[in-house]
Amino acid sequence: MKKHFLFIAMVLCTLTMSASEQAAKFKTETSVSTEIGIVPVIDSPMVIAIVETDQNIFVTAEIVEFGYCLSKSSELVFTLQNGSEVAQKHFNNSQCDVGAKLSIKLNPETLKSLSESPVASIQFKTDTGQYNIKTVLDKDFFVRNFKHKNYKFG
Repeated sequence: MKKHFLFIAMVLCTLTMSASEQAAKFKTETSVSTEIGIVPVIDSPMVIAIVETDQNIFVTAEIVEFGYCLSKSSELVFTLQNGSEVAQKHFNNSQCDVGAKLSIKLNPETLKSLSESPVASIQFKTDTGQYNIKTVLDKDFFVRNFKHKNYKFG
């Protein structure tokens, strides 16, 4: 009987530690967002968010109150004021919906580029069309949020 009790106690401790470790992982997640620009023609705002976890940095982009389809070929392209371009493809599953979120996982090169120069324009390329945002309301969003952070990628 003592052996069974000891085994059950050990299993419960292991399960409890795993749950605690999982909870700690999500507690370190932070997120900031901004209404970065207005999409012409449909007159709808584009919202950009940065989501940071322990080892990864993601950027999500969505056009509020407007439907479109995303797939692995969908892309977000930032033209920076220093003349360089930063482009990354959507890494999540395909989806068609109002306000579907295009998600990119930043690599060190992309992060460095976005932290060095304000955004001049944005291209939001989906399966149902391309949206060009030339009036960027929060040009310094990435510079402000990335410039003085020392990220380590896993």
